[in-house]
Amino acid sequence: MTLHIEKLIENLGNEYNSIFEAGIIPYKTIPKGFPGDPILSLNMAREGV
Repeated sequence: MTLHIEKLIENLGNEYNSIFEAGIIPYKTIPKGFPGDPILSLNMAREGV
């Protein structure tokens, strides 16, 4: 997985969904969890990790 750090820094303050939809965070699936929960889950096999 490759992150575009410069684009990510430029988009600080934007909502997560807008950053995800712009392709800056290249997840195939959105991480799942409850708001405020310190633990999020992500299907690592599907992400190629």
